Amino acid sequence: MNSTNERMKWILFWSFLIPFLLAVFGTLASVFLGFGSPTQNERELLVTAFLVELAACIIALFYSIFGLKRSANDSEQIENSKLESKVEELDSKILLLVERLNEYSNPSQLSEVNIPERTSERPNFIQELFPHLDIIAKVTTPPPFDIEEYTIHPTWGEIGEDIDSAKPYERTSKRENYVGLKVQWICTYENYYSSNNQQILNLNGDRTMHSITAVLKEGLDITRLKTMDKLSPMWVAGQIKDIEGIGLTLEQVEFKPIQIE
Repeated sequence: MNSTNERMKWILFWSFLIPFLLAVFGTLASVFLGFGSPTQNERELLVTAFLVELAACIIALFYSIFGLKRSANDSEQIENSKLESKVEELDSKILLLVERLNEYSNPSQLSEVNIPERTSERPNFIQELFPHLDIIAKVTTPPPFDIEEYTIHPTWGEIGEDIDSAKPYERTSKRENYVGLKVQWICTYENYYSSNNQQILNLNGDRTMHSITAVLKEGLDITRLKTMDKLSPMWVAGQIKDIEGIGLTLEQVEFKPIQIE
C-alpha cells in the first residue's frame, strides 16, 4: 500500500510539473525571445500569466516548506501534549494506588476493631482490589475432604509469608519443602480450560496477586464448571506440584462448590 501511494504521488508530481515547465518556457520564449508572433494584448496576457505562475510557485514553495512542516509540528506537539497528560494522569493514579496499598497492605487486619480513623475507607478499598478475599472470609462451610489426608494449614497465604520471610538463597529450598504436600483450601473460581487432555482451573486463594492453577483428577464431573460464575467459592483439595514466580500449581485436584446463602 505504501509503495502504491508513493508511486501515485510521483505520477501526480510529474503530471503537473511537465505542463508547468512547458507553459513557463513557452511564455519566456514568446515574451522575451521573440518566438511566435503574439499581438500586444496576447503579450500582456502572457506576461500576466507568467507572473501568476511565479506567484503560485512561490506560495506553494513557502506553504510546503513552512506551512506543512508547521502543521505537522503542531500536530505532533498536540499529540505529545495529550500523551504527556495521559502519562501524568496515569502516574498520579499509580502513585495513589501504591500509597494506598502501602497504607492498607495487611488485609488480615480488616476485622480488627481498633482501626485508625483514616482506615475507615479500608474495607471498601481492599474489597474493590481483591473481592475474592471477602468472599473467602465469609465461608463457614466445614472442609468436605478428609482432614487427615488433606491439611487445611498452611494456606496459600501462609506459605507465601513463609517463603517471603526467608533469605533470598533459602527461598528455593523453602518452595521445595512444600512440594508434595496435600492441602484443601477455600478458593474462588476464575476460569476453566482444557490443555493437553487435562482439565485445568484458575483459582484465587487467600494470597493477593498470586494465582492457583489446579489440574483436575481424571474422570471428574466438570459440567458445573461450564455454568459457574466468576468468583464462585469452592473447596479444593489436591497435592502441591510446584511453586514458581507468583503462582502455585496443584495436581490430582478435586473440588466441591460452596453454596452461599
